[in-house]
Amino acid sequence: MVHPAPAAHVMVDDTSSSVAGCGGALLVGSLLAFVFAASSGSTVFMVILGLFLLLALAVVTWTILEIRRWEPMELHFSNWPLELGSSTTVPVIRRAKQAVPDASYKLEAELECEESATYTVGTDTRTDTREVHEDEIVVEGHLRDRTFSATFELDIPLERGAPSMDLGNNKVEWKLDIDVDDLSRLMAKIAFTLDVVPALDSKHRNIQDTPLGGSR
Repeated sequence: MVHPAPAAHVMVDDTSSSVAGCGGALLVGSLLAFVFAASSGSTVFMVILGLFLLLALAVVTWTILEIRRWEPMELHFSNWPLELGSSTTVPVIRRAKQAVPDASYKLEAELECEESATYTVGTDTRTDTREVHEDEIVVEGHLRDRTFSATFELDIPLERGAPSMDLGNNKVEWKLDIDVDDLSRLMAKIAFTLDVVPALDSKHRNIQDTPLGGSR
């Protein structure tokens, strides 16, 4: 069993429960619509809704199997919240509820920073979104004693991207996507939203435009 070092912050994935909820809502909605179509004698709608029923049933079934097999994925951050220019050790832990064979898996972590701006042109409201930073990390993880573990270093750039914020018209969002090949049949890529604050990591806090007391 893997016991990670004490973490400043732990993020737990809730994708399985969210997918199960969406699949359940789709299943109930499709079933009600199918009953209505059947009562009205619409064969075309019955066929279409029947396909939606099968899709919803498959999503719910796969999700239940996933929940029965795996605990949610955990990300353990050595520092939190994250600061500009910081480097943070991130152990990734996922425990199996059932016996699974030991194996090695490739973990891909993708760090992204997106900036969005909403503005009005005449009577139209538009939102422009652009990706200002992207970084990919690949490490090898190991599944041992029903526990998958992998560790990587997450670097928050000093000069690319900006602190997390939501000002209504402007928004900056940092995301971390975790993808472990073949470890999970359903939840391959899992997205986490990071909190990057408007502060410099301690090793960069002496940065300034001009020397102290100097003139421009």
